[in-house]
Amino acid sequence: MVGVFVLSSTWCIRPGYSASLKRHPQSLRSRYIGGTFHKRVHGVDPWNLSMFRAMPRGVQVQEEDALRRKPRQSIALDDELEDWPEASRQNLVACDGATGLSSFEVHNVS
Repeated sequence: MVGVFVLSSTWCIRPGYSASLKRHPQSLRSRYIGGTFHKRVHGVDPWNLSMFRAMPRGVQVQEEDALRRKPRQSIALDDELEDWPEASRQNLVACDGATGLSSFEVHNVS
């Protein structure tokens, strides 16, 4: 099975989901099915935006996006590890914010 991706990044807010995808190689862009924040889903209300920004990324991914999409399986790659729900850490791969997956130190947090 070919994996699909959901973009979870502050980049989803600014510069925005579409602009953020342009920074990824074309081979990856076509595999994205959405973002954890998207104006079509969350709207443009400043209150919704501030609530989303205040929410820890682990909650954005596991308790918001995954509940909405209901994937059979998931894995998260993230450089922001604080406040991830304990039950979700088995599916979390920690990455360095500057080097991402290219770092030799990428490891599973579980």
